[in-house]
Amino acid sequence: METKMLRWTAGVTRLDHVRNVSVRQRFGVAPIADKLREARLRWYGHVLRADGDTVRKIGLNIDVPGKRPKGRPRQRWLDTLHVDLKEAGIHPDQAFDRAKWRLGTLLMLDAAPMMKNRAETQNTCLCVRDGDALMAHFASALTPSVSAPSVSFTE
Repeated sequence: METKMLRWTAGVTRLDHVRNVSVRQRFGVAPIADKLREARLRWYGHVLRADGDTVRKIGLNIDVPGKRPKGRPRQRWLDTLHVDLKEAGIHPDQAFDRAKWRLGTLLMLDAAPMMKNRAETQNTCLCVRDGDALMAHFASALTPSVSAPSVSFTE
């Protein structure tokens, strides 16, 4: 649904044979899976920093009694979280240093497609959350003093 709206905004149809990655790069929007990973890690850091007697911390380590059903074990939230931690390259011990944890969990997107100047690109990185990059793109396009960069979809 999200990519469909981005394609509509860009005026690109599926018949144009433009990849979704190219459309997302044009607007500086990350895939939904990456946004979900960021949110899970943000919440996990919040839980780790909480006092030991809070419900959210107790619920994180609770064992459910009883037998598991036959077949492959269902994927648990902690299993997904361990994969997210590996992808982000951070350790749960870093959660107590909020600044480090925040930097490790933020989804960083290269701003190169939206920058004209190479020096600007080296010093700029977009933290994509809730379409901030998309709104920044539209704001720059609507500002008369700043011209919007032209991006082509050639692959």
